Amino acid sequence: MRHNNTSRIALLLSIIFAISTITGFSVSASAAETTEESNEEVTYEYVYQMYNPNPVKSKHVYLTDTDEVQRLIKYGWEYLGIAFESPSRGTPVYRVYNPNSGEHFYLTNESEKDDLASVGWVDEGVFFNAVSDGVPVYRLYYPATGVHHFTMKEWEKNLLSTCGYIYEGIAFNVAYGINPDIDAGDIEMEYDDEIEIPFPGKEGTVLSSSPTSYVVKNGRATGTRDSDVVRFEKDYLYASGVGTSEIAVKDGMYSYHYNVTVKPAKLTIMYLTGQSNMQGFCSGNGSVPCYQTPENSVLLERGKAYSIYNREINYVFALAPSFTKGYTPGHKEWDKDIDKYMPGSLARDNEKSVSGNTIGKRSEKNGNMLDDFTEYGTGKCGPDSALCYEWNRLTGEKILCVNAAVGGMKIDAFSDDELGLNTFIEAKKLYEAEISSGHYTKGHSLAFIMQGESDIETNYYTYKNCFMTFYKKYKDKLGFEKLGVIMPRVGNDDPDADGTWNRDIRLNDVRSALYDICKNESGIVLVSDENKLWVTDRNVEYYFKKYGGEFPYTLRTGNMIKRIPETLSDVHRDIHFSQVAHNENGLCAARGMYKEVK
Repeated sequence: MRHNNTSRIALLLSIIFAISTITGFSVSASAAETTEESNEEVTYEYVYQMYNPNPVKSKHVYLTDTDEVQRLIKYGWEYLGIAFESPSRGTPVYRVYNPNSGEHFYLTNESEKDDLASVGWVDEGVFFNAVSDGVPVYRLYYPATGVHHFTMKEWEKNLLSTCGYIYEGIAFNVAYGINPDIDAGDIEMEYDDEIEIPFPGKEGTVLSSSPTSYVVKNGRATGTRDSDVVRFEKDYLYASGVGTSEIAVKDGMYSYHYNVTVKPAKLTIMYLTGQSNMQGFCSGNGSVPCYQTPENSVLLERGKAYSIYNREINYVFALAPSFTKGYTPGHKEWDKDIDKYMPGSLARDNEKSVSGNTIGKRSEKNGNMLDDFTEYGTGKCGPDSALCYEWNRLTGEKILCVNAAVGGMKIDAFSDDELGLNTFIEAKKLYEAEISSGHYTKGHSLAFIMQGESDIETNYYTYKNCFMTFYKKYKDKLGFEKLGVIMPRVGNDDPDADGTWNRDIRLNDVRSALYDICKNESGIVLVSDENKLWVTDRNVEYYFKKYGGEFPYTLRTGNMIKRIPETLSDVHRDIHFSQVAHNENGLCAARGMYKEVK
């Protein structure tokens, strides 16, 4: 029957051609045969099957020559894999060719072969050897085309018999599975990588595991080794530990063995703080809360970045934007509720987190927020996913992204009340536990802030002093290398009278203080200031033209971003950015920070 899987064909061929020269392939001693007449060891060669998708009468052919296999592939034939094995001694199977129909016919009766040759068939001689006691090859005849079909699959024989084919019995028996175990090579992965297994839909088995990494539970490293190194999840191989493993992927009766090595991945931690634009609120008709447009965020591959944030804070702020000493209702308890959103580990099954806050396992879609940047999660508004996407692209590092931003917060909330600091400290403990467990090695430790819109009335010196107090306190507790500033806007909720937002980027005290801080403090850098260009329709269109009509990242399925931004309303309608503008801020911040620490 017809199969069509280009990647499977290419990989299987590369494996087979690398294993041997095929002809005269020897089996192990346990599979070898001897006879009284000869002490010569019986060897086996593979017989391959090819399929011709073109509109011809004869569709299938058996081959023993790998050069011929490659030649037919170039002509558009499809490679169906190893059909069976031919012993060096056995019952001769002749092949004859009908130049009129293009059919290759296989038979063991020499007289019948000679009869066919006498009426115009081409005698191609002994093509392979059959066995007396083996797997039957069934022969069927299709009157509509006048050609035969050979199959070892009983279900295929039965199916074709109901579709106009005439079953003509067993043509011969063949050796099958004499060499079932094929050394298919090595696979290298990093912890929490996920790759498509070589034979999608086939049976995968982990034969052995030698983990060198340890379990992380409840945010702490344990003395218990991981139970496995890799797992099969549907058509994917998932690196669930660090160490070595041997796996087998079964294709029919053949088992392709791989030696898998999983190494620790390099992991960077990012601390994101600030107010609503960093938190992820989106521009709309008024403030549209971030949980309403996550589908517009950047899509990352699973295992590239992990998202930790408090969904409840976003929800509370959206429903009750009233303030008490800079806090929305519920925010005073935010650092006391860390167990509600801090996972127990990064990549293992997280239903055993500190308080069971992460719902389900990572292998389940929408299971927990760690996967919100991926197809397994819901997405997240704000610059987070784009920042991680671009950092991973530039460095190859994986990222633990912790967002503790809270909308509406003035700078004194960060300097006096240490807003979100306990969250970051707990995330740092988890980060260090994962590294000490052997899952990861240390990457960078970075912080990002986008804050200042609520301080429109704060004077230069007050803002600068509060900012530096915040910076020194957080750096002392977290030990990050650099603090990256995404420059905020002035804080206007409405555009100027002429429809522009020029007033929104004027040099007020906050922006002046931030520019000076970034200029004079070596540990604080301005990583993104591009949004100051988005103040007129013309500037927006000119800025985004550089992408040539296509975004430089992958958007989530079901996104509502219909086009590259062309007008102001595409990037913001109020003080908050649209998600496409959040994405751009994240990309720019990653590039700006990369220049500083590479």
